[in-house]
Amino acid sequence: MSPVSHRRLVVMIVAGFLVFSYAWIFATATIVEPIAEVTGLPTVAVEVGKGLVFVTLAALLLAVSLNWYARTLQSSEQRWLQLAENTREGIFVVRLGEVSEFVFINAALARMTGYPESAFRADPRLPFRIVRADDHPKLRQIYAAPLEQQWPVRFGIVRADGELRWVRLSASVIRTASQEAVLQGLVVDVSEDQAREDALQDAVAAQRSATAQLQATDRAKQAFLTAVSHELRTPLTVVAGMAETLLRHGSRLTEDERAKAETALTEHSKRLRRTLDELLDIDRLERGAMPFAPTTVDLAQIVRDTVAASPVAERTHVTTPSQLTARADPVQIERILTNILDNAHRYAPDAAIEVRLTAPQDCWRLQVSDHGPGVPEDECARIFEPFYRLDERHPTPGTGVGLALVAEFAAIHGGTAHASVDDGLTITVEAPRDGPQLPDTPVDEVA
Repeated sequence: MSPVSHRRLVVMIVAGFLVFSYAWIFATATIVEPIAEVTGLPTVAVEVGKGLVFVTLAALLLAVSLNWYARTLQSSEQRWLQLAENTREGIFVVRLGEVSEFVFINAALARMTGYPESAFRADPRLPFRIVRADDHPKLRQIYAAPLEQQWPVRFGIVRADGELRWVRLSASVIRTASQEAVLQGLVVDVSEDQAREDALQDAVAAQRSATAQLQATDRAKQAFLTAVSHELRTPLTVVAGMAETLLRHGSRLTEDERAKAETALTEHSKRLRRTLDELLDIDRLERGAMPFAPTTVDLAQIVRDTVAASPVAERTHVTTPSQLTARADPVQIERILTNILDNAHRYAPDAAIEVRLTAPQDCWRLQVSDHGPGVPEDECARIFEPFYRLDERHPTPGTGVGLALVAEFAAIHGGTAHASVDDGLTITVEAPRDGPQLPDTPVDEVA
């Protein structure tokens, strides 16, 4: 019961005594004293009798008032306890002081936290142990300055069984008749609301991420289209120009001029074909239609032949065993090395290149290292993404799909491709020598 209710009861009792006193004075003055004068009773006897009767009636009135007061308090407390125990929300009462003490928690709060009331009474710091670590400052603020707290407060609690629940706390501080500060709190389980909010936030974050990814993909595709148009336009322009020159002025060209024109036609035709092959390979990979024809091949010979035919052959040092047989697709192996060397040719045009083929355990490993500018370490994984170029404004042409094809071809062989930075860029491709492990094909039982 609140201090206001206590004061109201006290005022009612005092008022009752005042009414009784005035009624007694009026009654004795108008009734008892005239009777005493008529009967001739001594004054002392009359006064003593009046006093005894007054004390007896006052004591009886006090006993009735106290009994009524006690029953009223008990009834009010019982109604409050009944309400507190029957509500679905958690209710607690804490006596505030140098050491805060729980004086009451209801069954709903015990179910909500998984701890009985006795645990709260025995351990005043139990709330600090069950509240999430990140939310401890909120709880400390509640106990330190409850009157200044902005209610309600939401935080997470860890039940006795380890389950995380979210609750919303509303509280108020009252003063008892003895001016003792008491914190009364109402705890509501809002885990479902929190779950919906978390789901909504996750959906918003996923939408933002998807939007950002779409925007990045759009930028990458735009950069890819720009690069492809450049990659196609340049060789087409050269091929068309040289073909027209040979057609119109072929008879007047010297042998050296004709040889230069034919060389340019050949080189740019190869460049054009390589670009178209990359585009077709990307399309096949997206459709899952990339041809894969593994056979037993000598990887060492393929590596040596591919390097010899590369434009970076003169500055490339090759280390291979005399022979390294493996089950692989020779066309894709050649494409892997060609694309890596082409990347080194583009971005490390003057640096020395090292190609090393080894056979650790049951795998083959191809490492290509250049001593060029390299890439930032946090970009090493991204260089294998389709259409991705580290610097879209780089003057060196490219479609951004060469290393993506390297990673895909390595995966087709059951292996991996990764990059590292150490005095330049090192790209490592590794795969099992016996080829990819294909899943077992189920065989229907024959009855």
